[in-house]
Amino acid sequence: MTKAQFDKLKPATRRMKMAEDIIKTLALAKTKRFQPMRGAYCLFNIEEADEGGFTGKGNTQLRDLLPKFEKHCEACAMGALLLSHVRLVNHLTVKEADNRFDGNYINIQDEKIIKVLGGSFSGNDLRVIEAAFEGRNTGYHHLPDEAEENCHRWLVLIPDATKRLRAIMKNIIKHGGEFDITDLPKKQVSRAAE
Repeated sequence: MTKAQFDKLKPATRRMKMAEDIIKTLALAKTKRFQPMRGAYCLFNIEEADEGGFTGKGNTQLRDLLPKFEKHCEACAMGALLLSHVRLVNHLTVKEADNRFDGNYINIQDEKIIKVLGGSFSGNDLRVIEAAFEGRNTGYHHLPDEAEENCHRWLVLIPDATKRLRAIMKNIIKHGGEFDITDLPKKQVSRAAE
């Protein structure tokens, strides 16, 4: 899909396409995809991953790096949405993603993610999704009361980051492209407890 085709879609449809892509990606083996992780928006460890050498420069498309380096990426909910957006429309270079790129790490911060995803999500929507994933308000942002009340419950109900991210994406699809933090998932039972 081209960026122009993607941009013609309604924002809710774009959000659902990204959520579907993340669910599909999470179904891949861990050795072929990013690792959902609290505390990192979107961090590629190029130094660790550099088996054959990263010869690209700042103008390299981030999507071109995903087949080789995505398995060396840690991402939160916002980072996962950014990765999905890159997979779907491919219009972000390494330098655009991380203007401090030094050849070892690509570290994409929240302001950049909000800017890139701004046509599909509001900054507040992304912060509420992030709060549900992290289990807390991750910044000095005012969240709606229902988000403040429920963000920690998502973490308690689904302690596993991969399962929690999948549940958040299913929630977005279920609600027609909107994330409803008050529609809490069912408590996940670990295998050891069964």
